[in-house]
Amino acid sequence: MKVFKNWNIEHFEKIDSTMDEIKKKKYNAINNLAIYCDEQKNGRGRGNNKWISKKGNLYASIKIKVNFPKNTFLLPYLIGIVMYDVLQNYILEKNKIVIKWPNDILVKKKKIAGSLIEMSTQGKKIQDIVIGIGVNLKSSPYIYDYKTTYLEKESNIKTNIYKILTETIECIDSWKKYLNDGDKNIKFIIYQWMKRSFVKGTIIKIKFENKIYDGLYDGIDIDGSLKLLVKRKVMKFNNVQTIFSECI
Repeated sequence: MKVFKNWNIEHFEKIDSTMDEIKKKKYNAINNLAIYCDEQKNGRGRGNNKWISKKGNLYASIKIKVNFPKNTFLLPYLIGIVMYDVLQNYILEKNKIVIKWPNDILVKKKKIAGSLIEMSTQGKKIQDIVIGIGVNLKSSPYIYDYKTTYLEKESNIKTNIYKILTETIECIDSWKKYLNDGDKNIKFIIYQWMKRSFVKGTIIKIKFENKIYDGLYDGIDIDGSLKLLVKRKVMKFNNVQTIFSECI
């Protein structure tokens, strides 16, 4: 166990899932928790997709205390901002990195990182928020019809797993304050997310409720839903299954 600022950080060589492991653990009154591993056997992404976990990449889960229950819907967008800001410092072609709704990170239209957010509740009260993070550092998995890349290829530097993790933690600490101040920061977070995402008017194709929609990307709404301009009509989507990267 390492202590980094107000965080306890635990390392494993191989586990089933960092998300499942961190849910078993209790944090003390002071520190948040983060765990990471070299390999995980049953990592998962959004929509119960399997996260392929090759050795040498970053697989981590972070448990944070909750004091912003009203704005938790913004957390996926904030984590997208965090991952973008951390990785952009390493990417050689900085204009080639974007956030894909809601929090995947693409470089040159290829996925380099993603995250998963899960919450535990007691009654109507949120107790814990767990953030799962995966970053391709030294290699990227082959995924049918989905392009991927990795950080060492896009930066030409040797990566350090612990350094990327602690930089991510620091960035979360610097951004999460914007979730604590009620409505006044919702527009700010949405604006900051859109600055890092696709240019409005980008042609995209999405899958929603097993139907395919083609249109022009029109940003995200104040509630975080994706906006797509289809035949001069703006459609809003809250639970997109897939945004096809080859169209971006």
